[in-house]
Amino acid sequence: LLKNPFNIVCDIDNALCIAKYLWLYYKHGHVMSIIHMNEVLIDIFRNKFFVLFFHWSWQVRDIFYHLLWYIVSHRIKNKNYLKEKKNLFEERMNTLKRGDEQGFYKFFQKDYYEQMKSSILKEYYEKVRIIEVVRSVVKKEKLDPNYNTNFVSDSKILEHISEDSRKMVVASIHQYDLVEKEFKAWEKRNKTCNSIQYPE
Repeated sequence: LLKNPFNIVCDIDNALCIAKYLWLYYKHGHVMSIIHMNEVLIDIFRNKFFVLFFHWSWQVRDIFYHLLWYIVSHRIKNKNYLKEKKNLFEERMNTLKRGDEQGFYKFFQKDYYEQMKSSILKEYYEKVRIIEVVRSVVKKEKLDPNYNTNFVSDSKILEHISEDSRKMVVASIHQYDLVEKEFKAWEKRNKTCNSIQYPE
């Protein structure tokens, strides 16, 4: 019910709806099931990451960067899913008592939640690594306007793009830097993961 409409608004490029969808996960991702977060985030990382990261709308980019830093890099990485695991265990035990042994073992296995968390972070860090290379290239270009030949393989998305697109990349990287700086300052003020308030 959430993923299909998001695919539609992405296809028609409705920036306001995209921003509100990302805002939903930014504000409530810390209380959502890891099962749901896994399905949504993996889809975003594999199919929509660069579309959102370099989106023409400043608002879409800003909320997406906040989602990456505050929910994925911080909250999901540090969250313990033992409570969810207990609830799932009780649910599956009831399934098992009803005789559905196959359903029990299919949906509840050792480290099930940690596996999903790991898959999210793996996809996330893979994309972040590429962004770091792009950011490095952009900074070198700012220092040397003629720097356009020594691209690392991961930064090929910067080659042969139009001047307007290149300006969008630079603006996006600058905005990403600002959100990262904001996150690191916030993280220093919030040493623990309990009862923390995310920036509005």
